[in-house]
Amino acid sequence: MNAMQVAARFYEARDICRRLWGAEYARKIGPWMEQLRSVMIRHELQALDAAKTLLEYYNQHGNGFAMMFVLAACVELIEPSEPSPCGDHVRCGEGIACDGCASAPAGDDGEEFTG
Repeated sequence: MNAMQVAARFYEARDICRRLWGAEYARKIGPWMEQLRSVMIRHELQALDAAKTLLEYYNQHGNGFAMMFVLAACVELIEPSEPSPCGDHVRCGEGIACDGCASAPAGDDGEEFTG
């Protein structure tokens, strides 16, 4: 699978989540983005590498939905579909939002990853 095909899978997962959650998408994807950020910080990883870590974890635990949510969250961190509340996302390639918008909206929490 080449890079374009991989990117297409990420965007497809995001689009599926949007359709699945509808108007609740922004609220429900927030906890998954926070989980991804947490792995990025804890393990000093870029967004894609952190997503890979989480995908391997959820694959081992047979949680396909969580895998889809992680892919969608990764897309949102790297290329947000909505502007950040403060309007100033850091686009340094690490996909980490600025301090003004780093808190996740209240919503469904993702399965706990402790890796």
